[in-house]
Amino acid sequence: MKKMCMLVLVLVLLSIVMPCLAQEAVEATAVAEETSMLDNILGNSTILESIFQIIAVIAVFIFGKMKVSERLEKIKDDKARAAASVLAEATEVGVVQTYEAFVKACKTKAADGKLTAEERKEAAKKATDVAVEYAKKKGIDLLKEYGDDVLKVAIEKAVSIFKKKK
Repeated sequence: MKKMCMLVLVLVLLSIVMPCLAQEAVEATAVAEETSMLDNILGNSTILESIFQIIAVIAVFIFGKMKVSERLEKIKDDKARAAASVLAEATEVGVVQTYEAFVKACKTKAADGKLTAEERKEAAKKATDVAVEYAKKKGIDLLKEYGDDVLKVAIEKAVSIFKKKK
């Protein structure tokens, strides 16, 4: 009876252990197949070189795209700075030339030495025209870059600065 119990116990244990061992054997076989496939890929220099070439091309593309983006931003920033500089310079030139050619004469003629509302409008238009032409010679289209409103404010600011200097 004791031997019979021992035999039953061994069979029960084997019925529990065998499926686990079988599962481990299947997993070991799958790992061996994956390792074998990896060994084949790593052992095949053509495939390995192709993989490295693809990785290199992707890396160069990403790096190049970043550098191009940085360069385009710098160009945009440089162009914006140049346009702003030309705007300031052109409005100053427009105001000074308009003062010398038009405003001085109007003030001399006026009894109170001041411009009329109509003369101020005409002076602003003349200063704007001079500024736009000056900027065009520098390669900047002020009306396209900034529009009428910004140009009008820039002329007013240039007049204000000019009056303070006088």
